[in-house]
Amino acid sequence: DELEVVFLDVGQGDSTLINTPGGKHILIDGGIGEGSFGSEDQGKKTILPYLRSHGINRLDTVVGTHPDFDHIGGLVSLIRAKNLTVDVFLDPGVAHPSRGYLDLLKAVKERPEIKYRQPRAGDVLNWGDEVDVEVVSPPYLMKDNNESSIVIKLTYGEVSFLFTGDAAGTAEKLMIGKYSYRLRSIILKAGHHGSKHSSTEEFLRKVRPEVAIFSCGKNNK
Repeated sequence: DELEVVFLDVGQGDSTLINTPGGKHILIDGGIGEGSFGSEDQGKKTILPYLRSHGINRLDTVVGTHPDFDHIGGLVSLIRAKNLTVDVFLDPGVAHPSRGYLDLLKAVKERPEIKYRQPRAGDVLNWGDEVDVEVVSPPYLMKDNNESSIVIKLTYGEVSFLFTGDAAGTAEKLMIGKYSYRLRSIILKAGHHGSKHSSTEEFLRKVRPEVAIFSCGKNNK
């Protein structure tokens, strides 16, 4: 009967599972896929086993925040999993000819029951009456993949989350200009794994998080 947000340990990458009080399951990003940096497919290694162990066989929404492989690589095996239903796939729509991203788009296309959407800042997402969910970035596609990341603010009662993907300084500046202190969130999933290119001082002054989550690999510099 409560909101549950699980930050999955996928090493160098991002993956967050949201379970709403109304019974919806949302996955934001899926970590690295097979064949990159010698790492295992986090979709198969971490995410699918976690879903199965908790009796989750349906994802109402899957979000690929942007086409970097450490965010969308593991989503390919999830989309192709025969015992997992996916209703909606959200993608910023960046033109990015990498093998991992093209494989993901192909996997989505091969399942016509999945609704494909490209959200923009100001869009409200229906993840149930118990939660308020709004896309706060990108307002439009930018040249840089990271700056085009889908950024989502979720509010449940007095608790709020800001999921930033790899949004960096330019996207943060645009969010500040549009939303200002409406960005205020209790829990911040720090942009770009806590890199120096994200979480600018001005942005942090607007968000004012009490908790920050950094999702990155061991010895990441």
